[in-house]
Amino acid sequence: MAGFKGFTSSVTPIRAPAAPSNLDPPNWKPWSFHPLYLGLLCVLHILYIAGIQILTNKNAAAADLIARIQQNETVTDPESIFVFSEDNMSAYLAWQYLPVALATILAVLWEPVDLSARRLEPFHQLSRPEGGTADDALCLEYAGMFGFNVPFRALARRQYAVVLSSSIFVLVATVITAMAGGIYGIEWASLSYSADRVDDGPKWATVTVNNGVAVATQVLHGIVVAGGLALGMTLFLRRSGLYRDPRGIGGVASLVSESDYITDNNTGALAVFRQLPSFAHSKVVRYALAGIRFRLQHAQAMQPDGSVRMAYQLTTAVDPGFVVPVSPEDRRLFHDRRDATGFFLTRRAALLAEVVIWLGQAAITGALYQAAKVGGAVVGDTSGGGTSAATKQTIAKVVFTLTLTVGGVMWQSIQRELQIFEPWQQLRRPRRGLYKGLVESDLASEGLVVSFLRGLKSSVVAVWAAFSVFTVYLATIFVPPLLELAYAAGFISTSPFPNKTFGIMSGYSALGLAVAGVGIHLVIFCNMLFVMLSGRTKPFLPRRPTTLASQLLYLCHSDRLLADLRGTSTMSRREVASTLARADRTCQFGWFSWRGTWCIGVEEVAGGQWLPRPYALKKCR
Repeated sequence: MAGFKGFTSSVTPIRAPAAPSNLDPPNWKPWSFHPLYLGLLCVLHILYIAGIQILTNKNAAAADLIARIQQNETVTDPESIFVFSEDNMSAYLAWQYLPVALATILAVLWEPVDLSARRLEPFHQLSRPEGGTADDALCLEYAGMFGFNVPFRALARRQYAVVLSSSIFVLVATVITAMAGGIYGIEWASLSYSADRVDDGPKWATVTVNNGVAVATQVLHGIVVAGGLALGMTLFLRRSGLYRDPRGIGGVASLVSESDYITDNNTGALAVFRQLPSFAHSKVVRYALAGIRFRLQHAQAMQPDGSVRMAYQLTTAVDPGFVVPVSPEDRRLFHDRRDATGFFLTRRAALLAEVVIWLGQAAITGALYQAAKVGGAVVGDTSGGGTSAATKQTIAKVVFTLTLTVGGVMWQSIQRELQIFEPWQQLRRPRRGLYKGLVESDLASEGLVVSFLRGLKSSVVAVWAAFSVFTVYLATIFVPPLLELAYAAGFISTSPFPNKTFGIMSGYSALGLAVAGVGIHLVIFCNMLFVMLSGRTKPFLPRRPTTLASQLLYLCHSDRLLADLRGTSTMSRREVASTLARADRTCQFGWFSWRGTWCIGVEEVAGGQWLPRPYALKKCR
């Protein structure tokens, strides 16, 4: 047994049954990996494909009626869903907002699948018989990475579950959502075929289907279905390597809590991590751990009462006397702001996301609106060689929707980074209760909706971060059709069309649409200000805690904390909650004394062992 002069816990853990050494890796999986859930998502995409086809066929059947109306023939009561009165707000909302809203809902439903695949990939890699390295497991940071980069990074490492999940999510959240807004177009009588009529007869709006966009959208949905089935099969056949959700700081800590007490031929991972400074730069950590193989496996561990039982711990294949290559220069505190916060937890990232969203509005009212002439023929325009106003509006709306979705993906990265950092922020002050401080405080583990609901109990910042993403989703649904309509009616200064008041663009209806559009943009702008002024962009960690290696380095010197987590590695979530609930402890993040040296990390509070100003990094070199 490795020598360890640490602390022993006064808490008697619930005993999990001893396990034979030849056990397969455990196989806990989140609800979002369940075959029924993934199958349901695939069915929803198939229904979307069928819905597009049904409406396309019905639109073709109503072509004669639509043509008669567009030729100004008198039609008193058209019995078609593709013809409605110009003042029928509900019909307008259904045709313009419902397709994009349904696509956005699909993106929200795929988001927890993608997040879980990204978050749990390191544990799967470590649980394989050959284990994992720093590059393909311990230093992975998929969770907060910009969504468009993830598929390529995962493909380079041949981590195909992440490739599939991230590709599906990006495709649904951006491309399919943008394409959905271009399938159906509305032609208003007052703006086109009946613009010169002076009689008081009814004026109808007609709905047309852009066949090119419709077919392209169906193909993309089909690709998602195929990818979803492949992802479901991949996740079903492989083992997760976990007994429970490794949620929060406590979930990671339990996997090394008995590292110093392993009695068989395995070497605990803490022996390697303790050779590194707790404040080491991320590049130093990656370089020092390069080539070392780690593995999550069952190992015999000595218990506080002297018995030996099976634990599930992170081990390494190096010899006990192995020395990690770290130069004296790399043992200093770097004060690297980028390493402390990453890119998306900066004011610059929030400003860039806002710029992307506003550039989309400029696109629909400026140069891209004119450039859309070039692509008219590609999307099925047959009325003017690719130069009709309807086609230009369709392409411009799709482009604007796409910029909003890209801005939404950027805001999602900001939201996840905020929620990953939030437990560490809260631990800057002593926090009572190990389970609440180390497990329940994690709000970034199960997706946007769950993090919003959980944050209502614990963190205003986490709730606001999730709300910011929902706001961009709302803008994606609502704003592009509104700008398209305002442009066609001449209400935007750059529009070449004369100002025209009609139907829903008059009275309280027009006022309501305008107020809603302006309000959404103001809320998004306020979200940016909130991120900038909340203090969450200020660095307080020497290294961002977005990888397993980084978190383990913050925990490897936490003797008292790890002692209270002994015996929990094979427990269920409820057993861990029950065990930690009986540990009446206070934990904190900061600088504390460990065997004569100062370390930074999370530890149970003990008098006289903490620096008076634990976050004054420049004073603690």
